[in-house]
Amino acid sequence: MAIKIILAPMSGAESTEATLASALHVGRHLGAHVEAFHVSLDPRDSVAYMAEGMTSNMIQDIMSAVEKEGEERRERAHEQFTRLSKEADAPITQGRSGGGFSASFATAVGREDDLLAIRGRLSDLIVAARSGGKGDTQRTTVEIALLETGRPVLLTPPTGPNLFGKTVSIAWNGSIEAVRAIGAGAGLHFLDEADRVVIMVVPEAFRTASHVDDLVTYLACHDIKAEVAEIEEGGGPIGHVLLEKSAEVGADMMVMGAYTHSRLRHLMIGGPTSVVLQNADIPVLMAH
Repeated sequence: MAIKIILAPMSGAESTEATLASALHVGRHLGAHVEAFHVSLDPRDSVAYMAEGMTSNMIQDIMSAVEKEGEERRERAHEQFTRLSKEADAPITQGRSGGGFSASFATAVGREDDLLAIRGRLSDLIVAARSGGKGDTQRTTVEIALLETGRPVLLTPPTGPNLFGKTVSIAWNGSIEAVRAIGAGAGLHFLDEADRVVIMVVPEAFRTASHVDDLVTYLACHDIKAEVAEIEEGGGPIGHVLLEKSAEVGADMMVMGAYTHSRLRHLMIGGPTSVVLQNADIPVLMAH
């Protein structure tokens, strides 16, 4: 499947500049349209759960403050969009376009989890900057993109785009999520264009019926030559091991399944996805 529409969620925060810069970088390479998407909180939602016991003046003050902050964030996001699109020489269109590399800015008011999910489902690829850690709202945006859209997500480091995709590592455990990351249109595209593909076989894959040889054969059928690097058990948290192994083989991009265990388990005890979301310093293509 060709990638024609790339969605770049933008909050207006400085950290999301890397999101749009990377999306434009990929969009130019693929000849795709990049849509910067900003969601403003509906002021009415800001008081929905705390209006009891408040005077009408207090409610109005809160709503006015939320509306003002929303306008400021939207203006910052639009300024970032205009500046970065100009730097990338991206033709700016009114709305989505399928006519090659271009960019547009879209806004909506409401709940981000609902609006981003709807917008993301009708996109071919979502680009989002990785989380800066606990308390970073970007983590919420990434999780919505991964869990609510059914689309592949390209996680980018905060530093923005550099040349990537020459050496691509694959975190392979035989899971449905890993297969989706590899087999999505974006996954096969990046793997096909890579000079070198390295399959990192994580320990749990040793216990599944999906052998790495089958993956090597599958990729070969798509004219993608891959080599295998096994990871020994007991080397520490698997998320960190994957990042270390990727660095060891010289990967400038990684492909992996996201939340192969339940999200509740990740919230309680952590997991590879959580580690990568917080620590990856190379782009990571994920799918759930």
